[in-house]
Amino acid sequence: MSIGERIRRYRNDVDMTQRELAEEVGLTESAIRNYERDIRTPGDEQIERIAEALDVSADSIREVGVSGARGALEVLFRFERVLGLKPVATDAGVAVAPDPSRPGSQKAVQALNAWKRMRDLLESGEISEGEYEAWKARYRG
Repeated sequence: MSIGERIRRYRNDVDMTQRELAEEVGLTESAIRNYERDIRTPGDEQIERIAEALDVSADSIREVGVSGARGALEVLFRFERVLGLKPVATDAGVAVAPDPSRPGSQKAVQALNAWKRMRDLLESGEISEGEYEAWKARYRG
């Protein structure tokens, strides 16, 4: 999903028009339309303002740059360096877990626990797919 598609999705989730979003963030309606159609790409400052207006994390709008298994692995390599995540063997296969001896791993533990709690609620039927997706977009860790 592109940046523009994510902006449109989150804007629609809060029942906001392009004009309303534009007014909220100090841009033109045309700018929002061009972002949503992927004609133009918003800069970091615009992404921050749009995310704030839509009450989502700016990271949920930004491009992550993952393409296939190798791209996902690169993200995990970076998480290893930044958050102290490491591969671990489990009965179900290989998983990723924080290394408690590494600086920054406590934040990773908190984030993974929050994700697990929400995923469990989804799988038990206590929350809907839409509520789960909204939580992911708004999670700021």
